[in-house]
Amino acid sequence: MTEPAILFVNLRGVPSEDRSALIAARRLGYQVDLIGPSLPAHAAGLVREFRLADTDDPEQGLRAARALAERASPAGVVTWGDRGVELVALIGQELGLRALSPAAGRRARHKVAMKQAVAHLPGIVGSHVGVVERSDLAPALRQVGFPAVLKPAAAAGSAGIFEVRDRDQAEAAFDRLAGWLQGAPRPFRGDGQGELILEELIEGPEFSLEGWVHEGGVTIAGVTDKWTTDGFHLEYQHVHPSGRLDSEQSVLRKGAELVVRTLGLDHCAFHLECKLTPRGFRLIEVAGRTGGDYIGSHLVPLSTGLDFHGNCIRVACGFPPRMEPVDSLCAGVRFLLARNEGIFLGLDGLAEVLQMGDVEQVFIEVPVGSALRLPPDDYDLQRVAAVVARGPEHSAVIETLDRAARCCAPRVERWDGHR
Repeated sequence: MTEPAILFVNLRGVPSEDRSALIAARRLGYQVDLIGPSLPAHAAGLVREFRLADTDDPEQGLRAARALAERASPAGVVTWGDRGVELVALIGQELGLRALSPAAGRRARHKVAMKQAVAHLPGIVGSHVGVVERSDLAPALRQVGFPAVLKPAAAAGSAGIFEVRDRDQAEAAFDRLAGWLQGAPRPFRGDGQGELILEELIEGPEFSLEGWVHEGGVTIAGVTDKWTTDGFHLEYQHVHPSGRLDSEQSVLRKGAELVVRTLGLDHCAFHLECKLTPRGFRLIEVAGRTGGDYIGSHLVPLSTGLDFHGNCIRVACGFPPRMEPVDSLCAGVRFLLARNEGIFLGLDGLAEVLQMGDVEQVFIEVPVGSALRLPPDDYDLQRVAAVVARGPEHSAVIETLDRAARCCAPRVERWDGHR
């Protein structure tokens, strides 16, 4: 008898996260067929059949899915990053698989449509408006006011976020983003071909909520505390579960569930980012896929014992998520940031970090020898390594991550030859 298969649309491209998802499928008894632009070496032994396709082109992606389905109908379809969300919705519709609808996929992928869909909910989102041309900027600024955030309407991974506090800053940010998006791949442009969103800057601590939707029922695995850099909002630390009061987390959970239901997400994982303000929950954005940055692959399983990626597979195949066992530990990740541009030569102090008792793993994010650029020239290369730690208490994990960041520093040779 042929083993059941699940169709993966793309991988995240991070070896440890990809293998976590692939192994979860195999552990649950599913072979994996993959559609994507490449088959990475770290995934090859865990994929039954691979079909090359430009998954940013819906027709190419659908042709590849049909070809794989002719061999054996998949039990489900799932993606692990933003660029596959809308294609998964189309494949689900085409092959009769459980997946979020194409309309919900667009709302989950396009920030303007997302915020318009929940704007009728009192206090959930701040003032916002789409910006396409430079001439759109002045009326948008009058509507939104200052301070504000200007960013791509379809980008992911904290890419292209500019805080603006006056018109000159806004115009400079628009020019920078417009130029960047011209040459950016479609995952950053989306089908809006470079549309931006100008939105009210929301002050307050930032969080993400991780979970799944099955037959309209929302299950939240937990709340994750989030730290970002000043200015460009690059995410550099996550700790799960949150250390906030239960009453505060309850506010976040209720807001997240309301947003997910209103957007019509179903048969998928979700990763929702929000802030806690004096007025309560405020939405930043939500994705119709699992959280990256090792949250779904490492932090949730290490802290709770939940099979997060396994539950993503279950939901995609029509089964409810399993919520046992639930451990009461804490896990976090700290990204080590390059402070200057140049050639990445390695990490000083790595051996000391590896000897820390609560450190679980250290991942090198950028190959040694890479030429590093910093935001706003590049949003992928500043985070050169990641330290994952686990401990019995929230404060202990943060202390371990802080110690690791103090003693382990990226070694970068500047363009002028200095370090």
